Amino acid sequence: MKVIGCIFYSHNIWMVIIAALFCFAGSTITIKSMNKAKKAQSYGRHGWFFLTAVSGGSSIWATHFIAMLGYEVDAPYYFDLVLTVLSVLIAIVGIYLSTWITIGMKHPFAPIAGGFAIGLTISAMHYTGMMAYHVDGLVSWDRTYVLISVLLAIVLAALSMQIAARPTNRSILTKSILALVLSIVSLHFTGMTAFQVTPMPGIDPSLNDSSLIVVGGLVSVLCLLVMGVGIASYSIDNDRISDSNKKIAEVSNTDRLTGLPNRSAFDLELSKYIKTGKPFYILGISLKKFREINDYRGHFFGDNVLIFLANHLRELAGKRAHITRVGGDEFCLLVPSPDHEHTFALVDEIKASLDTKLKIGETNLTINCALGVASYPQNGRDYRSLVRNTHLAIEAAKMNAITNIVHYNDKLGEKIRRQRKLVRDLEVALKVKSLNLFYQPQIDLKSGQIIGYEALARWNHPTLGSIRPDEFIMLAEQSGLIHELGKWAIFQACSDVTHLPDGSCIAVNISAIQLLDKSLPHIIREALVQNKLAAERLELEITETALIQENNTAMELMHKIKSLGVKIALDDFGTGYASFEVLKTFPFDKIKLDRSFVDDMTSSYESRAIVDASIQLAKNLNISILVEGVEDQAQLNELRKMGSDEAQGYYIGRPVSLADLSSDHLTTQEKLEKTAS
Repeated sequence: MKVIGCIFYSHNIWMVIIAALFCFAGSTITIKSMNKAKKAQSYGRHGWFFLTAVSGGSSIWATHFIAMLGYEVDAPYYFDLVLTVLSVLIAIVGIYLSTWITIGMKHPFAPIAGGFAIGLTISAMHYTGMMAYHVDGLVSWDRTYVLISVLLAIVLAALSMQIAARPTNRSILTKSILALVLSIVSLHFTGMTAFQVTPMPGIDPSLNDSSLIVVGGLVSVLCLLVMGVGIASYSIDNDRISDSNKKIAEVSNTDRLTGLPNRSAFDLELSKYIKTGKPFYILGISLKKFREINDYRGHFFGDNVLIFLANHLRELAGKRAHITRVGGDEFCLLVPSPDHEHTFALVDEIKASLDTKLKIGETNLTINCALGVASYPQNGRDYRSLVRNTHLAIEAAKMNAITNIVHYNDKLGEKIRRQRKLVRDLEVALKVKSLNLFYQPQIDLKSGQIIGYEALARWNHPTLGSIRPDEFIMLAEQSGLIHELGKWAIFQACSDVTHLPDGSCIAVNISAIQLLDKSLPHIIREALVQNKLAAERLELEITETALIQENNTAMELMHKIKSLGVKIALDDFGTGYASFEVLKTFPFDKIKLDRSFVDDMTSSYESRAIVDASIQLAKNLNISILVEGVEDQAQLNELRKMGSDEAQGYYIGRPVSLADLSSDHLTTQEKLEKTAS
């Protein structure tokens, strides 16, 4: 009660309030500056130690000095300049050392030790300041209150530092500041309760009022300036950190290669879209065969493809969609539109722009992309389901041989699971060599003799039965297993051909992806040597589409393969975009006319004209021509009349295993000899 009485009856209450405000502001700056020092490194930490000491020490001293000016005593008084300055220095140096102990010492009890030092500093500053306070009267001290004041200062300061040592948040910061304020205030007013003055008789106490008011004002302004430096430093550092954080956030949310927002940015943006509750679409775009581009053209070229595609998509999307690169060769567009037609107009625009050859550096390349579409809320109401279903749609588009665009539906999950299982099982089948090659005869139309066979891969799955070749070959291409599958087919065919009638050739299909593999000539040479096979008995069938997509690499590899003596045939002639250009560019030994022109050759004048023109073109180019898809005798007779060199089809012979080939060969040969005669 004596302490409360001291505050209200021995002090000017307005001066007490001003001192308390200084104390709170100074304590706030002190604790926040200590937090800055805690996070700073090397010389920066000592800089924050100094700012903490100057702003904190001066504010503690200002609290004491202003409160002393508000102390009401009926006697003249003045302040000793030397001791007053000493009290300021004690406050500043003491806070510096205390901050160093609290933060600089790596010890569990460092915060308590630092708080103990702050309590001693506040006490030393206060009682040095009281020594500088000279009053015309008899002064007495209550030692009990002096001791209590020092203990309160130490305990509360230690508590403040211990609280501040915890992980910083607003609540922790507030508690630490309040504890420090209480430490300073309790020390001062408990200490002033211990201080008693008995004025000398006959002395007028009003002699120094005006001068002290001026001094008090100057001290307040000076302390405000010092505290202002601390506040300004703290604010400048906060702004710097804020700018740095913004730059860090910008860097962390930006893909370094393409400059597009990255996966983190996509996650944030998608979450925002979901929170609005408004319908939108996710368009996922992934490059087909990007692994092969990286493997055989190099990562630098692959990076250029990604940069080109990113710029291309950014330009196409414009303000219609938020585009991000979510990783690898995958991009995502968030289309904030409930309109199905609007979204798919953008999808069609993207597909159409990528279907043509694009110039990347010095290379012309067709970028083959898979586009998967999912919509909110139809295909998912939360982040996880939307992202999963978009990926499923992309994967389905990659596996789809008919279209590159797939909109998610509930049946996709089952389809993708089957495809994933087939890929795993195909990998096993290649390791244990459980696939087979079947052989379909090819005949010379003039003599009617079988002159060769086309090797066709077959897979009898242990639980699913026979898997269609177009399905597992496509899966092999998408998964990268095509290299192993292609190598196996070449070696197996070269081994099997040694069991065929003398002079028979074997034709093996080569995937477009294999044309990127620079080791392909070496694989072929190894297969020929290992089986002691003459190179002219091996023929490689390459589709026109593969050559258009990989023009430069294919040309280089084909010349190397030709130099081995191996024959090269252009498969599915007439189905591509630039058949004549391909014939002019590549050194083919044979043309294989696609079966689609033969199906209605005997009933359609146009189809017959195309077949006839193709045969004449081959003759003029001095290239052998084989017509695929012969299904009946009428087609066979018509091809003989037109002057076709060779033919192949179910009428001539169905694909059979090597074990059945000998008996089937004799049956087929007898039938052909009869029809030829």
